[in-house]
Amino acid sequence: DALALVAPLAQQYKTNLDLQALHAEVLVRAGRYDEAWAVGRRALECDERHVPTLKAIIRASLAQGRHDLAESVLTQALAIRETDPELHFMQGTLLSKKPGRVREALEELRRAVALRPDYAEARMALGTLELSAGNYAEAVAHFEAVDRVVPNSVEAKLNLADAYRASRRWADAQRTFERVLQMDPNLPEAYFNLGLMYQTPGFELPGFDELAALQRAKQYFSNYRGLKGALDRN
Repeated sequence: DALALVAPLAQQYKTNLDLQALHAEVLVRAGRYDEAWAVGRRALECDERHVPTLKAIIRASLAQGRHDLAESVLTQALAIRETDPELHFMQGTLLSKKPGRVREALEELRRAVALRPDYAEARMALGTLELSAGNYAEAVAHFEAVDRVVPNSVEAKLNLADAYRASRRWADAQRTFERVLQMDPNLPEAYFNLGLMYQTPGFELPGFDELAALQRAKQYFSNYRGLKGALDRN
């Protein structure tokens, strides 16, 4: 539907480079990469420094597995517009997938968030990386910010609950996991993470001694296996 809307407009207004970039972007999302490249090249012939078109070219390159080319174009785009949060997000995402580049990835994602505090996608990526690096307080802060921006996101709430769990904020984690399961009662990851929480040494919630907590963990892991098995069979 988006392509049907954008394509005739792009054809009509060929000198509107922002519209051409949008056309290329939608073509990438539709998996029509050769056409996206053709649109992108024509736009760059008019202005080789047009950043929205360069972004579309980066996405087309990544979708085709041409990572070296994507990185080269990304470097070019950052040299043109160093204060673009989306470019720093792209850079951080690429760096996060490379061994030994976590610190640089964190710096790029933090830059993206600093430039645009309501950038939910960048905050999600940054929170996930902070969590994996053991920076639990920072991860909580980012996932809380995402939850405020997109309060109906199950993924954001699940990540927030897990960050609370890692921070040993048991009551906050329990409350958030319950909210996740209200939104999606058949989410295997929620039950798995609840099982991890209830079997953690030092876990404390009113009404749970160590034995009761371990029994509850066993129940959650059983729920996880049942749901995961059903999903795998499907």
